[in-house]
Amino acid sequence: MIPALIGAGVAIGSAIYSGVKSAKARKEQRKLADQYNAENNAWFNKNYYTDYLRQADVQSTLGALRDRMFRDNRNIAGQAAMNGGTHEAVLAARQAGSRNYADALSSIAGQATDYKRQTLNTYLGGRQTGMNMLMGMYNNDANNASQFGSNGFQAGAGLMQYSSWFDPAQQAARAEAKRKAKADTAHGNRLFEPY
Repeated sequence: MIPALIGAGVAIGSAIYSGVKSAKARKEQRKLADQYNAENNAWFNKNYYTDYLRQADVQSTLGALRDRMFRDNRNIAGQAAMNGGTHEAVLAARQAGSRNYADALSSIAGQATDYKRQTLNTYLGGRQTGMNMLMGMYNNDANNASQFGSNGFQAGAGLMQYSSWFDPAQQAARAEAKRKAKADTAHGNRLFEPY
C-alpha cells in the first residue's frame, strides 16, 4: 500500500510540476505570438498606408520626367524660334510631352495599386501565421489538459484499488484474518480444524 501511495504522490507532484512548467512556456509562447502579431500590424500600417508617390524611387522617376519635359519644352521653343515654327506646333509638342508625363503617372498609379495589393496579401499571410501559432498553442493546451485529466484518473484509480485499506470494516476483517492466521500458526500450521 505504501508504494502505491508514494507512486500516486509522485504522479500528482509531477503533474503539478509539469503544469507549472507548461504554464510558463505557454506564457512565453503567448508573448512571442503577441509580439509577432504586433510587428506584423506595424509593418502593414507603415507600408500599406504610406503614400506610394512619396517613395524615393518614385520621386526620382518623377523628377527625371519633369526635368526631361522641361528640357524638351525649352528645346521645342528654341527650335520654333530658330526655324520659324508656329505657336500651334509648339503647343502640340508640349501637349505630347504632357501626355507622356500623364501616362507615366498612370503607370506609377497602377504600380501603387499592385504594391498595396501585395502588401495586403503579405500582411494577411503573416496574420494567418500568427493565427496558426495561437491555434497550435490552444491545441497544445487542450491536449495537456486531456493528458492531465487522464493521469489524474489513473492515479485516482490506483488509489481506489487501495481504498479498502482505509475502510474500518475492511480493517477489522483484515485484523481478524491476521489473528486467525497467527492462531493457526501457533497450533502447528493447521489450516483446518478437525470435527
